[in-house]
Amino acid sequence: MSHPAYRGDPGTHGSGTRPSDKLDYLLFPAPVWGRVQHVGMERRGVRAPPAIKSFDTVTPKADEASDHAALSADLDL
Repeated sequence: MSHPAYRGDPGTHGSGTRPSDKLDYLLFPAPVWGRVQHVGMERRGVRAPPAIKSFDTVTPKADEASDHAALSADLDL
């Protein structure tokens, strides 16, 4: 989330709205850091507060994929 290509919430767990919600990381060695094109977070599988749109099928907590959002990165290799 410190990479300039990231635009999103500060956390990956729960509501993800606070820096203390940051529990998950993508780590890149220095030679790869400059090749990162986009960094994203997928929250639709999380049963989230109304501010975050979950998949329509994720209603009870038992249906959520995880309480941690998935992180992704596109690299120009």
